[in-house]
Amino acid sequence: MSGIDVNKLLIEMALGQNPEFLPSPTPSSPIILTFFEFPSGKVKSIEGIPAAQSCPGVVDLGFSFKAGDTIHPSSDDRSRHGYLIAQRENIDVLDDFVETIRSLIKIHYE
Repeated sequence: MSGIDVNKLLIEMALGQNPEFLPSPTPSSPIILTFFEFPSGKVKSIEGIPAAQSCPGVVDLGFSFKAGDTIHPSSDDRSRHGYLIAQRENIDVLDDFVETIRSLIKIHYE
């Protein structure tokens, strides 16, 4: 999201090289990475993913579970239930947009 290839820089540093840090390009509009957390339980179905993915401004959207899985509270970064990367024209619109996307996703439990 920053425009910097962090993996390349880490490899260069591990090899004893002195990588050149260039200023990150400033995006023309704000971008957010946010995470989804849902109540625990056995997931019967998930509603709204295609609708959310098709919204202009959704860069990426993913979930770590599917129907039939049992989800538990997240215990660390890797166990988060899902994520959203979104971009809009300004921060005020972006905050509202994230809430709109969140409202589209419905988890139904058994």
